[in-house]
Amino acid sequence: MRTLIIDNYDSFTHNLFQYVAEAGAEPVVVRNDEVEWTPGLLDGFDNAVISPGPGSPEREEDFGICAKVIEHARIPILGVCLGHQGICHVFGGRVRPAAQVRHGRSSPVEHTGTGLFRGVPSPFPAVRYHSLAVDDLPDVLEPVAWTADGVLMGVRHTRRPIWGVQFHPESVCTEHGRRIIRNFLDLTRERPGRRAAPSPSAEPAATDHGQAPVRPYRVIAREIDTPAAAEDVFGALFAGSDRAFWLDSSLSGERGLSGERGGRFSFMGDASGPLARFAVFDVRTGDLTVESAAGRVRLDRASFFDWIDADLRAHAADTPDLPFGFTLGWVGYLGYELKAECGGSRAHRSPHPDAAMIFADRAVAFDHREGTVHLLALCPAGDERAARSWLDDTEARLAGLPPGRNATVIEPPEADALALRHGRGRYLDKVEASQREIIEGQTYEVCLTNMLTAPVRADPWDLYRLLRRREPVPFGALLRFGGLAVLSASPERFLRISADGRVESKPIKGTRPRSPD
Repeated sequence: MRTLIIDNYDSFTHNLFQYVAEAGAEPVVVRNDEVEWTPGLLDGFDNAVISPGPGSPEREEDFGICAKVIEHARIPILGVCLGHQGICHVFGGRVRPAAQVRHGRSSPVEHTGTGLFRGVPSPFPAVRYHSLAVDDLPDVLEPVAWTADGVLMGVRHTRRPIWGVQFHPESVCTEHGRRIIRNFLDLTRERPGRRAAPSPSAEPAATDHGQAPVRPYRVIAREIDTPAAAEDVFGALFAGSDRAFWLDSSLSGERGLSGERGGRFSFMGDASGPLARFAVFDVRTGDLTVESAAGRVRLDRASFFDWIDADLRAHAADTPDLPFGFTLGWVGYLGYELKAECGGSRAHRSPHPDAAMIFADRAVAFDHREGTVHLLALCPAGDERAARSWLDDTEARLAGLPPGRNATVIEPPEADALALRHGRGRYLDKVEASQREIIEGQTYEVCLTNMLTAPVRADPWDLYRLLRRREPVPFGALLRFGGLAVLSASPERFLRISADGRVESKPIKGTRPRSPD
């Protein structure tokens, strides 16, 4: 079965993609303004899903080709949220501002138990994100789901295979959402006269029974004991480096603001090793610059993610069993504008590199729970001399450090008054504008930020030491890349990807304690 998903620039579209893929086959996704409507657009597709999105179905700039698809398609269509409103609008229904704006709110939904809702209990909890709602349905649309206070939650066309739901079946908190998507695909299969798509070949895939590929590199590790604090270790080994990093758990073992236990591990290193490199990327120009001991290489019109994926494969290494997942490699930051490589727009340009990363071939790892330190070194397979020499030298240097934490007092730097990017009046205007956008249905999620700046003369290393002493957190970082430094302190970890590809996400919201005022 081939499904077309028309994306109305919505963050939930990928969830719909996953649900459809789980229940059938991977769908094809196009943006609502990516292609022109033609009668042959839907040829080869068994059905179509019209995604949620910001805006109004009455505005072509918001809804793109979706209205034409609804009007002319003869294959089954499922509209979700904005797609549902668009179905109702195309056939003569009325879309109005909702009596109550609902964003990220769950409601019990009652339904007829037929069609999309076969096998789904009534009522069931569903997540809603909408500022607009439908009333005054035309005769060709039948209501099939609603809330207790009468807000329309689902429709079906009486003569064509078209369904719409106002809620989000693809939201993680909508129970039975996967069942609703499966029901839509089943309704497609049950259509009289439908020509079945060719089944996948039953022949087994070819298997490579040869030996595993030889990895060109090896990671050597050594576990040691050191009485020195992590701050003093960084100061002794890496504080003098122009390019260095420290992924720092300064609140290890304690509960942070979110209730999560502090990070167990800290990692630090620099770009001074024989295999170390430093890369910066500009997403607008596609310029990628990589510096190493051999010199500087510049790649034009590169894709950063394609490049780093290929680079990691080229530097695959055999690794020992370690209690942590970091076994050397790229460390740094990925800027917001890299969204342009993931389907986003190039609407903005940062004054800094959109990505800046060190390829660390040497690092020190701290296991705060066990009180141990691991030294890591990357080397070509079969040539371990330089790596083992670094391990010996580093172990000796750490053995000579005094025990305990450095008691050196760090005075805060003198700075001019902080300057707000948006003053109080302008910021409040932006708050009101955001609220209007939400009420009008132009958006349902706004991240409104401000920035404070102040000229200051200080070493980033001193500033970071001051920060971690005053505000210890389980997930902090110091990234120093020449003239640019990043000092970070977070009570939570937003995203973790394990070595075997498992992803854990904990969205960071509302982590600052509220004061009485």
